Amino acid sequence: MHDSGTGGSPSLGNFALFPYAGCPGDDVNSCNYPKKSRKTKFVNSTLKASPGYFGLQLLSGVQVDMTAAHHTSLFRFKFPATDQSGNASSPLILMDLTDLSDSRQDNGTVTVDGTTGRMTGNARFLPSFGTGNYVAYFCADFSGGTIRDNGIFANSRASADVKTLTISRSINGYPLPGGAFVRFNWPGDNAILAR
Repeated sequence: MHDSGTGGSPSLGNFALFPYAGCPGDDVNSCNYPKKSRKTKFVNSTLKASPGYFGLQLLSGVQVDMTAAHHTSLFRFKFPATDQSGNASSPLILMDLTDLSDSRQDNGTVTVDGTTGRMTGNARFLPSFGTGNYVAYFCADFSGGTIRDNGIFANSRASADVKTLTISRSINGYPLPGGAFVRFNWPGDNAILAR
């Protein structure tokens, strides 16, 4: 995707993926889903960047490599054997329906396939500079690990029993956090790939 204009505020960052080595207490409701509360630091010495590639390691021990192709983003997630609490790793990757500038409008939707973990959906966003709005669509597939469970999250709660979500903006205009997650059995030395 591309954005044009003079800028002045962050833009794009649509349908971001975020990895956890595991949720505290092995409970999907204990992970921090809203982007303002899930912020995590990275290990500065692990930053790698070159044309078409970016990589880093989060303080949680998760190593992330990413690149982009025509209409596709490609990710490789490597997870430590234990989460930050010392429990066995049960990696969780979430997909967020918000964007960097919180410009999502009403009725962002996501569906996660209970068997394959494939996430599909769309949302309407505002441009960073300009008029009108646009609808963006996504499809996320995962490979490299066995799926433990998956589902959706809204605000700070998650459920593996629900596979579809349509979420609106809140009454104060800020988009409610929402999206989908897929949780894996620890893949050992294998990476979990996402596109």
